[in-house]
Amino acid sequence: MGHWGNAKAVNKAEKERRVRCVVEWIIQGYSTGDIIRQSMSLWNISERQSYNYNKWAHEELKGNDQNDVEEKRAKHVEMRLKLFRDLRGKETPSSARTALRIVDSIARIEGVYPLRDARNGWGAEYAGKPEDAGTEKTAVMVLPNGKEIEI
Repeated sequence: MGHWGNAKAVNKAEKERRVRCVVEWIIQGYSTGDIIRQSMSLWNISERQSYNYNKWAHEELKGNDQNDVEEKRAKHVEMRLKLFRDLRGKETPSSARTALRIVDSIARIEGVYPLRDARNGWGAEYAGKPEDAGTEKTAVMVLPNGKEIEI
């Protein structure tokens, strides 16, 4: 017997197994309707409970995405730090510019260096109006020839 006398209730381990199963179905590209129907017939549960499993699976995927972003950010910072350490002749002007670009890109990744607002120019988040506070910012990379590209 399950929770509160409910014969259909499952324990925590079974719930996690079912959520992982739904996550796999989502990753494989099955539609929500297919997932709902499959889980209802496979586990003999109500439609409402099936939607709950689907919701929990999406929440788990969202949590994993956030962790992936943090891991990717750390990986890119480490790659740039290695480039900076391996850079030879930092006293020459061209190497100094390269080192500065590496340091600037690390600062942008970590959120220290202000991003360029595509409409208002550099540092607009500090000089902008209060109503512009929620505008979307884009990162800009300056190429060696001076051309700016949005990344």
